[in-house]
Amino acid sequence: MGRVIGAVVLLACIVSASAHAGSFVWRVAGTENTVYLAGSMHLLPERAYPLPQAYEDAYADSGLLVVEADQDRLQADAVRQTMLAAAHYREGGLVDHLDAPMLARTREVLDRTGLSIDRMNAYRPWFVSMAIEVQAYQAQGFRPDLGLDGYFHDRAVRDDKPILPLQTIAAHLAVFTDMPATLSRDQLAVTLDNADELDTSPEQIYRYWQSGDIAGFAQSVNEQADAYPALYDRLIFDRNTQWLATITAVLNSPDNAMVLVGAAHLVGPRGLVALLQSKGYRVERMD
Repeated sequence: MGRVIGAVVLLACIVSASAHAGSFVWRVAGTENTVYLAGSMHLLPERAYPLPQAYEDAYADSGLLVVEADQDRLQADAVRQTMLAAAHYREGGLVDHLDAPMLARTREVLDRTGLSIDRMNAYRPWFVSMAIEVQAYQAQGFRPDLGLDGYFHDRAVRDDKPILPLQTIAAHLAVFTDMPATLSRDQLAVTLDNADELDTSPEQIYRYWQSGDIAGFAQSVNEQADAYPALYDRLIFDRNTQWLATITAVLNSPDNAMVLVGAAHLVGPRGLVALLQSKGYRVERMD
């Protein structure tokens, strides 16, 4: 999975911001530097490039790239095997761990997306959810190799810019691999709840991101965040709190930096933008 980890479920959350068009990049004034908070899309179509100018400006003005996790290590075979092993049930399969209505709906959605219960039965619900959504995105021409994480990581390597991960690989994987069974089923439930929109949601979410339509972004996921608060705490809000110390340290360093995280981590009353504002930092959205 590598760069796909967390790709779709981390794209949006509740937001409180003006509705005018802009970018998913914010400028934060540090003690002696500037830190750019940039919202990532983990899968993108070819037409996403060239990127909105705010991303290019933020990268060009930064001497450090901060990312969720080490992209090179995420691509390692050992990491992929660790994730797949954790995704496998030790005993039984989906047919043994889902109730009858949820299993029937899962069969239907898997068949519709070109997967099958026979192929996915050995995997836990969180992994099945991810497989369904990634399959839907890829069917619409969205590719993980075109995601912003890998794009800017590779540029930073070529440009000899240092890269700082916000999480260890173990912590990054554990968000999913150590997920309690109830939350794992909740993650699949979110996907099933939105299954009728799988053919259209990738393009719609892309438009929200590309045009900087934060209000539209929020409207697409408000109900899920309200319906599954514990899941969203685990996927988004708890990690925001954990990352804040590192981002604050970067704000107190002399060098400008670009912090690239899933767009959902930046917005809303518990997003990184609001958290930094609450600490007294001046944050402004870039056009």
